[in-house]
Amino acid sequence: MSRTKNIVGQKFDRLLVISRGPNDAYGQAQWNCLCDCGGAVTVRNSWSHMRRRCLNKDFKDYAQWGGRGITIDPRWESFAQFLSDMGPSPGRGYSLERLNNDGNYAPGNVIWATQKVQTNNTRRNRRMLFNGGLKLISEIAAKHGLTYRALEKRLRKMTLETALSIPPRQ
Repeated sequence: MSRTKNIVGQKFDRLLVISRGPNDAYGQAQWNCLCDCGGAVTVRNSWSHMRRRCLNKDFKDYAQWGGRGITIDPRWESFAQFLSDMGPSPGRGYSLERLNNDGNYAPGNVIWATQKVQTNNTRRNRRMLFNGGLKLISEIAAKHGLTYRALEKRLRKMTLETALSIPPRQ
């Protein structure tokens, strides 16, 4: 396992790294930072997770990232540049999300997102044309007071329009 580079004293955009924080649940480094605004934040090293998914062929889920050809922008070989481009995570419960799930980890395709947002952006989600755009079945169901499972079951036997015309069970 590689050693984590000491970045204490370095400044990334508005953040000054003041100390090493505790490792996260995955054993990855976190850094305590002071913001120019006066606040203090802990930066989770999502950068290491991203690199492991795309570059480490021994990583158990490598096939879903690096094995599919997902790469990392060469600028992000440097944690400093990654942090400068992305800024810190907005808080607990946020991690890196690729907007285009088949695209690379690169500026413009990566945001900080919650688990709910990420769950809606997976390859296994089913989308349908609805109100002029592609929508997740779970979104359509929620807007009509249905569970995903109920709408999915109806769609096996009827069109979307018919499925939505039937009121939900109480």
